[in-house]
Amino acid sequence: MKCSIQAKIIKDIILNIAVVVRTLRIGGMERVAANLSDAFKKKGHNVTLIYLKDKPVQIKPDDNDIDIRLLNLDKLLLRTGIGFFWIVLSAFLNIVFRKSLFVWKGYFQTKIFFRELKKIEVKKGKFDLIIARGQGTFELIWNHRDQRVIQVCENIFRHKNPGFLGRFYSRLLFNGKKIVCVSNGVFEDFLEYQKSCFIEPKLLKMITNPIDIESIRKQSKLEVKEIPDYPYILGLGRFVPQKNFFRLIKAYRILVDEYKIPHKLVLAGDGREKNALVSFVRELNLESNVFFPGFAFNPYAWMAFSSVFVLSSDFEGLGMVIIEAFASGTNVVAVNSPGGVKDIMMTGELNEQLSDFTPESLAMVIYKTLNKPIPHEEIRKVLDKFSPDFIVSQYLELISKEII
Repeated sequence: MKCSIQAKIIKDIILNIAVVVRTLRIGGMERVAANLSDAFKKKGHNVTLIYLKDKPVQIKPDDNDIDIRLLNLDKLLLRTGIGFFWIVLSAFLNIVFRKSLFVWKGYFQTKIFFRELKKIEVKKGKFDLIIARGQGTFELIWNHRDQRVIQVCENIFRHKNPGFLGRFYSRLLFNGKKIVCVSNGVFEDFLEYQKSCFIEPKLLKMITNPIDIESIRKQSKLEVKEIPDYPYILGLGRFVPQKNFFRLIKAYRILVDEYKIPHKLVLAGDGREKNALVSFVRELNLESNVFFPGFAFNPYAWMAFSSVFVLSSDFEGLGMVIIEAFASGTNVVAVNSPGGVKDIMMTGELNEQLSDFTPESLAMVIYKTLNKPIPHEEIRKVLDKFSPDFIVSQYLELISKEII
């Protein structure tokens, strides 16, 4: 009762909030960082979106008034008196202690980050809440004990028994920190990881990611000249092993050979596996059926015009792309993988649109979904869970004791 009263009081307070992410390149986590910034801004709070690597900015919040700042920690470290020496030493220690580069660099980069944050606060006021998103971000600023920081875990941990060094690294990242998980699957996975690594977080809670449904619907209706006029199945994302686009291509081969579908396959994205995927398509003699248009800067339009969107990942922290596809007005098939996919797809009829890990199962579920009406009522129930207002209220309740 007390927490709910505090949350109601804090709704009337304008907060100063920083959302911190490694880069603003195209990706699900980066889109969520922008969405969360918009969500807080719409509720009247002051928002600064901070990114830490000097990479091209490909994703921005919809609200142009949101302050976007680059704190280039690599460059700022080099500018210090010992920066170059420390980077060389860190590289050497990384050879001696495998995968420890983030430990040595992050030790000083954390101090630099909070020094630069104070400079921003001189002009904008002290931050009430700092939301750091993703493992790569945690590693850059691990050496903190600032209780304003909430670390948002976006994905599951693949190595549950990482060995002595791995457990040590994990405790550096998570011990005494406030942790938020984006799905029940990630939350349960973190509990398992916590036990195996002897982690003692300050706080552990599940808060999912916001989706601006109306914004997605507007963007999905915009004209994109590259979109083909033939029926197509869509796969979209980074071409990395986790996303397992090879599974989708194999399923598509079955759909063409056994189910005789007329649809093409469009794989929109980029990544280190692109050349291997193109070669695989060539091996299967599917060059005239499978197309690689590159990154879709308006993925929602590509989703809207597709016959079905397919997520073929081995695991997903949440699977925001599923929700975005639903918001764009298309249907979805997903592999029943560990993480947050079940949080979305275990609602009513949507459960029938989950496949197991085999290409045969995926092909069969895609074919059935292509030939069934979109379950609009079930999709509406799913979308309601990701309301920006609801997500913002959960974060505010989380920090209400510290603010009031």
